[in-house]
Amino acid sequence: TRNPVHEGKYILLKADKKVHRVRLQDILAIEGLGDYIKVHLDDSFLVVHDTLKNILDALPDSFFRVHKSWVVAIDRIEYIDGNTIKTVAFEVPVGLKYKEKFLGALGQGGAE
Repeated sequence: TRNPVHEGKYILLKADKKVHRVRLQDILAIEGLGDYIKVHLDDSFLVVHDTLKNILDALPDSFFRVHKSWVVAIDRIEYIDGNTIKTVAFEVPVGLKYKEKFLGALGQGGAE
């Protein structure tokens, strides 16, 4: 994998011609932008030349794909309202294709 997770605690991401050491606990969500991803952190973001699939393959199970263009850190979810996930900083849409599997992973089954 291009961006291996180290010791289950951080990942190295290349952005702005630098290699950033990003703690997994600091990642709120990851937004797919075609051949790039936008890694949303607590107070900033990084734009990385990679795909959502590649980064998801490198991340632990605490990150879950909830939309064709979004991956969220399950530990950083404040609440789920219908088809929207609220993190500490912003809202992420939940795609219908992903919703049932996501709620199942959270132990919510098909509940709204």
